[in-house]
Formats: sequence, structure tokens, C-alpha cells
Amino acid sequence: MKLEQRLLTVILAMAAAVAAQVPPITLTPPTSPEKGPDGDGFIQRWLVLEPIESNGLTDSAVQTAVKKEYFANQFTLVPRDGDKVTAGAAQLTWHVVDTMLYNVNLYHFAHALGKPTSNVLFWVVTVVNCPEEISGVRLAIGSNAASVWWVNGQEVIGIYGDRQTVIDDGVSKRLTLRKGTNIVRAAIVNGGGATDFCARFVDADDKPLKGFTVRLGGAAAPAPPGTAQRAPIPEQLTFTPYHASGVYNVGETVGWTVTPGPVTPTYAYKWTIRRNNAVVLKEGKLDLSSSKDKIEITGDQPEMLYVAVEPYANLAADASATSYAGGNTGRNNGLYAAGAAVAPAKIGLSTPRPGDFDAFWDGKLAAQAGIPINPVLTKVETDVPGVELNMFVLDALGSQTHGYVARPVKEGRFPVLIQLQYAGVYALNARAAAQRAAEGWLFINVDSHDKLPSDASGNIPRNYQSIGNTDREKSYFLNMYLRDSRALDYLLTRPDWDGKTIVLTGGSMGGQQSLVLAGLRPEKITGVLVCVPAGADTNGDLHGRKAGYPNWPPDSADVMKTALYFDTINFAPRIKAPVMAGLGFIDTISPPAGVWTALNQIPGAKEPLPMIESEHDNLTPQKGRACPARTREILDLLVKGGEFQPNGLKP
Repeated sequence: MKLEQRLLTVILAMAAAVAAQVPPITLTPPTSPEKGPDGDGFIQRWLVLEPIESNGLTDSAVQTAVKKEYFANQFTLVPRDGDKVTAGAAQLTWHVVDTMLYNVNLYHFAHALGKPTSNVLFWVVTVVNCPEEISGVRLAIGSNAASVWWVNGQEVIGIYGDRQTVIDDGVSKRLTLRKGTNIVRAAIVNGGGATDFCARFVDADDKPLKGFTVRLGGAAAPAPPGTAQRAPIPEQLTFTPYHASGVYNVGETVGWTVTPGPVTPTYAYKWTIRRNNAVVLKEGKLDLSSSKDKIEITGDQPEMLYVAVEPYANLAADASATSYAGGNTGRNNGLYAAGAAVAPAKIGLSTPRPGDFDAFWDGKLAAQAGIPINPVLTKVETDVPGVELNMFVLDALGSQTHGYVARPVKEGRFPVLIQLQYAGVYALNARAAAQRAAEGWLFINVDSHDKLPSDASGNIPRNYQSIGNTDREKSYFLNMYLRDSRALDYLLTRPDWDGKTIVLTGGSMGGQQSLVLAGLRPEKITGVLVCVPAGADTNGDLHGRKAGYPNWPPDSADVMKTALYFDTINFAPRIKAPVMAGLGFIDTISPPAGVWTALNQIPGAKEPLPMIESEHDNLTPQKGRACPARTREILDLLVKGGEFQPNGLKP
């Protein structure tokens, strides 16, 4: 059988330290009683039960887990949105969700509810309504990780092990869908990290089946999780910094007053202060018997200070739980963090810049300059009025550059905005590109990978960031950076560019690429607006600084040597454009010490935007809103012909 195979890479768990940006909102409230499959036959409406604790991904462990009776009628129940079941001592709720993509992102679902995403089992159900009996069909599924599937009460597929979602990874034997309702049920078991699934039926010719609809009880219910209304993770502790800005001078006392609330503390806590989240400086335990305590230390050098506050005991007399909940780091595991900067404008290099860095990259740009761009544009229909939208493919050195380009349909020349993408493999948002053009931009959204922007996977390996990491000539980031530069080459050929304004923007790995492109092509870039940019201080683990994404292993000399050629810090001295950069003081994916170091290497104007309570913005989006807000403010100025003048660091 020839079934389409596409690898899906989704937001990876923080513990795996791969994903690096605010995830797109992928789950939405149903807006109609019925929903058909998408263009590739994927079922996009499901009832999902809140997760149940489960361990083990082997076939025997999974089969044992899914055959255990957690709640009454679990193999026959067709719930409605909002129905509740009791599993053990827990009351769990069913939620109906529509996915905007072809997969259902269970990590988004659980995280939005403040529920665990690791070592859990998700039950999902949907009801497929067929206008007539259809024989010879097969159910084709993919899941991260293991899963077992039933159609009309019969077990038809099981896939096991710690696997990633691959479309049509598991395929049933031929079966018959009845005229009328057909019940599809699955149990997805996740060990850790990202978790999702996809499912569709294929017909007797192995073509996607589309002639059916899905109708679920309660489909017009209030917004499900995964939308903007996400349930907050409860916080038992409040941290008030001695300096509201979170910024201190060398020699000053850095500290926080810690008070209970807003939720009454149920745990006892210990704390550890680490320089650059690596070197332990001081430890202690919180004593909230007088309703407050303090954590403080003298800042003795330019540095970032990271305070980890962890529960170590349950205060409830009848407590038997061995795990903790709550916290302010977005993980709902009881962990709190606080951060401060000491003379951050003086944080210097941890590792010298390679002597041949400029020669290496100038040589690559020269080689690419000898390759014709050969742009191929394909028109894309859009419902955004007054906009022309195209998909593009460009020839680059060693690969091709893909993305969307959009412009106003009116005559004229326009400022350019280049959007670079966060980590992961996914389809780009074509409508968002059109909306940018409606604002007055000649807008280009560049896919990070050599794949069509409409393709959600493109057979890109899940571990792409580690490919070739021992050799600068083979690093995955070599072609990624060159593709970004080729997108700029193409824009420079367009007669509808205004000839003066080119702004780069992106978050996390998109911020990383923005800083890199601004360094590679400094003569053309006029502004850089980035939020929590990744890829800085890649050798930090060797020098008393905790490194972040791409999380290259510090125990390999070849990896560390190669990493320096792709580190944003080493591109920074080449940047001439003004830069605005948001950085989270408790960010563990884009550690702030590295971001400060990169900014300090930029010779021109820059505007650091400290977000003192923010982890990476996909973990604590509500604490990182200042950066996208400032980005919008600057873009509104620039698109009207204004000038971005960085504010500098506010005291």
C-alpha cells in the first residue's frame, strides 16, 4: 500500500529543551454542529478526556494500561462536551475540540488546563457519520507516543514505543463503515515531551476518505482548552524584587520579599541562588511563619542571578502525594523561579569568537551569490481583502528557500517585513501573512526548513537541530541561515520594495535567525525586533553559564567548536541596525545571560526589554506580553514611515 508519510514535529517539552516559541493556538471551539474532514481526510473534531496517570510504552505495558477500567463504560461511552467521569479519586471532564491542523495537540490541551503532559493516558472519541455504507476502508493513524484504536467497538490498531507522530504510521485491516454513526475511540499514552495524534480513513484505493461528517454532543459549548482562555496554574508564592526593574549594580543587595499567595501554601520550600543558572552561590529554606521571608545576596560581578524555589514537603497532615503542582514557571510541577540582572550591560563573552568566523560566512555568502535565485511563485487564494498572496520557492546554496510573500494590491512601493520562525516543523500561517500585507507591508514569511510552507512536516527529522553538529560544513543551521539570506536576496530584486526599509522579526529560534541574518547582511537591514531569541552562548555550559536551545552537548569538543559558527553572539558584532530584544529573566530555553552577551556585542543602538517574571514565552505567555506589544508598537511606527529609535535599558 502506498500511503503518504509525513513526519510531524510539534512543540517539544521543556524537559527535552527543544521547542522555543509561543505555540500557535491549535484548538478552537466548534462553530458548527457538524464538521467534515480536512482536505487530506484528517478528522479535526474530537472529544478528549483530561489525562489519567499512566506509565510504560511497551506493547504489554500499553495494553495493560488501556484495558484497565478507569471509569464506567469506557469502551462504549459516547460522552458530551462537559460530561464528567470519575477515575480513581479524580473527577475528569470531557472537552470537545476542533483542531486547526491535521493533528490534535494533546500537549496544548493538557497544558492549558494545568494538567500533566508526561506519563499520562488520554482517552479520545469521535463520531463519524456516513451517508451510506462504505466497505474496504482502513483507519490510518499516527501518535506521539503509543496508542490503541477501536472502530465500532473492535480494536483495529496498536502502535507502541516512544515514537513521534508520523502520518499513517499505523493502518488497520480493511473494515466497513456503517451507514449512519460510527464510533472511533483511542487511548494515547505519553511518556514525556510533546504529545499529539492524527487520524483519517482511506478508501479501497488508499485515497483519503472525505464523504462523511463528525457531530459530537455539546459541540456548541464554551471555548475548550487551547484557546486564549487558558486556566491559570495556581501560585502559592509571590516574589517582590527589591528593585522593580530587576536590574542591580555590582555591590548592591539583590533580593526578593516572598509572601504567601494568592493560593494558600500547602508545601514547604527550599531555594537555591545560581549565577547564570549554573554556579550555586547560596541555599536556604523559606520560613513563612510570619507571613513573609526574604531571599537575598550581594551581586558581586556582572551576571544573571537565577533563584530556583522548590517544594520539598507537603504540609497537609493527610498528604500522601509524591508529586507537586502549581508554580510560576509554566510547568505545574511546584517549581518557582525568580531572576535578576547585575550590571547586565557589562556581561562579556564566555568564549572567544573564532578567528576565521567572518571568512567562513563571507565565503558561504559569496558561493550562494553565484547561484541564480530562480524564484517560482504560486498564487494562494485569501479572504483578506486588498492583498496579493503567493507561495514562493527559491534556489539557495545546498537547498531551497520556501515561504509566503504578500503585498497590498495597490500600486506603490512598500517597506519590507521578514518573519523568521520559531523551532519545530509545522505549516506556516498563510492568512497571517496576508494580514501583515493588509497593514501596508511587503511581507515575507520564511520557513525554517526546505519544505513547502503549507506542508506541516515535509519529512524533516524531529532532531534536526542536532544534525551535523560536529562539523560546520554539515550543520543543519548552515543551510537554514543561508536560506534566510536567500529570501533577502529575492526581496532586493522586487520593484515593489521601497528601497529603504527592511525589518526582521521573530521569536526564540526566529529571533535567533533574525539576529544572524542582521549580522550576515548588515548593509541591508534597518531594524531587528526579537523576543526571547535563542541560540546564544552555546558554549556557556563550559564556562559557568547554563546554555539553552539548541542544547548542543557540552561534553563533545567537536560540537562545541562547531557551535561557535552558529552562535548569535558571534554574528552580533556585524549588526548595524537598531535592535529591540525581549528577554525573560527566568528563561531556561533562551537564557538571559546569553541574550545580554549578544546585545553587548552589537556596536549600534539597542533596546533590551527585561521581562523579569517570564520563563520562555511558550511556558508563561502572560508574563511575556511586553515584547509582542512593543514589537507591534514599533512596527506600527515603521510601516507609516517613522524611525525606530531604541530606548536603551531603563533603570
